[in-house]
Amino acid sequence: MRLVKALPLAVIMLSGSVYAENDYPTIEVVRDVVGCMAELGAQNEQNLYTCTCRHDYIASKMSFEKFENGTMMVRYGQMPGEKGGVVRDNKKGKEDMKELLKLKEEAAGHCPVVKNLSAPPLKDRS
Repeated sequence: MRLVKALPLAVIMLSGSVYAENDYPTIEVVRDVVGCMAELGAQNEQNLYTCTCRHDYIASKMSFEKFENGTMMVRYGQMPGEKGGVVRDNKKGKEDMKELLKLKEEAAGHCPVVKNLSAPPLKDRS
């Protein structure tokens, strides 16, 4: 009986991290997709489809660490003063931001905005 209880604990301890290398935390996926939908002008199913496609494209090509660094640079890189200097002077962050912006551009071409999602008409089977 003790082996049955100890086995799940051993698996958890040996697994290291809950997230795989390119597995993004759910909250970050949601933030990215909602932000994308806002950029496209509306929170609707068409934009949801487009933005999840774009996020998946980026996530398949960039680790979460680089995504997080690049996103931080995009958000805070224009901050004035000393606080902004900490972000602006981050060479690694600048590289990650450049890669992120390039991937966002690629993703926009890979996942165009879908204007209308509708099922094709059913054929008359009579």
